[in-house]
Amino acid sequence: MRVNRSISSKERRRYALDNLGGVDFTSSPLLCAPNRSPEAVNWIGDHGINRKRHGWEQVMDTFVGHNIHCIQQVNDTTVIVHVFNELWKIVKEDEKWEKSKISITSDASLVNSRSQVFLAMGKVFLVTSNDILVVDIHSNTATSIANTAYIPTTTINIDAKGSEDIRATQDLVNLLTARRKNTLVGSASGSTWKLDGQVSSAFQTVLRYNGAEYKTIKEADNSYAEGLFLKGSTSDTAAFRLDYVKGEITSNIDTLSIDEKANIEVEFTAYNTQKNHETNLAMIRGCTFGTLFGVGGAQDRLFLSGNSAFPNMVFFSEANDFTYFPDTYTATFGTSGTPVKGFLRLSDSVLAVLKEDGVYYQSGEYRTEYDDAGNIKKITPVFSITAGSINESAVNPYAVANFGGDNVFLSHNGVFAIEPTSNVLTNTRTARERSYPIAARMPEFDAANAVMFTHGQRLYLSDGDQATEIP
Repeated sequence: MRVNRSISSKERRRYALDNLGGVDFTSSPLLCAPNRSPEAVNWIGDHGINRKRHGWEQVMDTFVGHNIHCIQQVNDTTVIVHVFNELWKIVKEDEKWEKSKISITSDASLVNSRSQVFLAMGKVFLVTSNDILVVDIHSNTATSIANTAYIPTTTINIDAKGSEDIRATQDLVNLLTARRKNTLVGSASGSTWKLDGQVSSAFQTVLRYNGAEYKTIKEADNSYAEGLFLKGSTSDTAAFRLDYVKGEITSNIDTLSIDEKANIEVEFTAYNTQKNHETNLAMIRGCTFGTLFGVGGAQDRLFLSGNSAFPNMVFFSEANDFTYFPDTYTATFGTSGTPVKGFLRLSDSVLAVLKEDGVYYQSGEYRTEYDDAGNIKKITPVFSITAGSINESAVNPYAVANFGGDNVFLSHNGVFAIEPTSNVLTNTRTARERSYPIAARMPEFDAANAVMFTHGQRLYLSDGDQATEIP
């Protein structure tokens, strides 16, 4: 049988698929755009070139069967993993990944629930549903944030009673601790200073003067005596005496200062603050998610929310110190009937606070107070609140992302971006859908447990069982 070997005589057709735009599950296959596919299994667009997806590399399998709540890269070779109720460090050495368990101190706990990691000031902060852990990746230890809390100096320049009082307020009370400091102006023996609150006898009071420490001594009933003794002293006479109820300290030695400047520091536990300490601490430790934000859009403060006892409240830290949450650094958004569901940092130095029933916007500025002489008295950060309306609501704090300048979040109706309107005079924002091509399959997602993240110039949305690329 003779075969026609003339290929040129046959009609040939070629179809070039350029600039692949991804899938379109929503439109009819007959109406898909030429650069979209109704079912592109394992295909991906890579800088204008269509190729098969690369596979995944398994680096460790020892966590199989446990819930992994958070994975965060700390540096080029170190990864922190919160799995079940344990914390692990994974380090890459000689092209191999090795894991080691991080020890949790006895006063802290790590529960089997979602968490977030924030890296700042050379420290690792893990926000969980019942505590914030400060992780030391060098010693493989993690402790509660309450243990490392900043102790504020609430009042300075307290003069002896009977003298002209030049005291002034300095720091605000820290929600993380009942401890505080006062500074006193030295005086002659027999002088008495009045602190800015009653003192708790259940905790040690420490007075620092002239490079030495004087401390109250613990009694048999676990209370502390009124005398403050020099450390290591064998004297029966206290150098200072403390009246817990009046909050007063009397000296039995001369403590003369230079130019009437404060030269004594007293660190104590305020009685009234201690009564509210567990509630104050629970405000912060009960938060479940957060973000980094600050004045001018800076990422120097930790903003927290998600506390079921305070569902519509946001708490924020001092700049560059996540162990200091001043008691007035809070904000309330709408009613408590609808909780805050997430944060989304916008490109114009504004923080979108997403709630179940809409959105609020926060922007920060510093306000300066002056005294009568025109000197700067105090500089305070102020974050103003503006109510917005975008007709969509976030479903959870883990399904938000900034993707190439596009600020997106997951709602019950799909993935939406917050955009400014074309009318610049009104300065309003609207929500625009970004997930239309995959909208037909969105009902399959478990929105409450979904996670959104960016990687390799792509945005991914996962509900725990599968991940879908948003084209």
